[in-house]
Amino acid sequence: MKIKYIPVFVKDMENGIRFFNDKLGLKVADQIMLDNQTPYLPIQMNSADLYLGLVVDKDNMGFKTRIILNTTDCLKDYHQLKAAGICFNKQPEYLAIGLSAEFNDDYGNQYILLEERNYNQQ
Repeated sequence: MKIKYIPVFVKDMENGIRFFNDKLGLKVADQIMLDNQTPYLPIQMNSADLYLGLVVDKDNMGFKTRIILNTTDCLKDYHQLKAAGICFNKQPEYLAIGLSAEFNDDYGNQYILLEERNYNQQ
């Protein structure tokens, strides 16, 4: 087994689409139905078989998602995303696992840019 879809809950589908298209530069695929009542809008990641799935939080349950986005250059991506209108929670910081920067979408879902580094390599 492998993960295929990771749900991202939004209050408004059109705003969610704009966030992923305009600010993150990700492409939206055709809508699918995971059940008879819930439209699910897949957003393809850099892997051909992994998608984020926009789902409207129609019952206003306040569901939130935390997604870690792997990057090879955290500082470059940080500056590009800031220029695209992303407001980061704080400046990029060094952690034991590598360089990281955090931001949220308009619905409170959290995204972490992570440039993994091995600080023990010589």
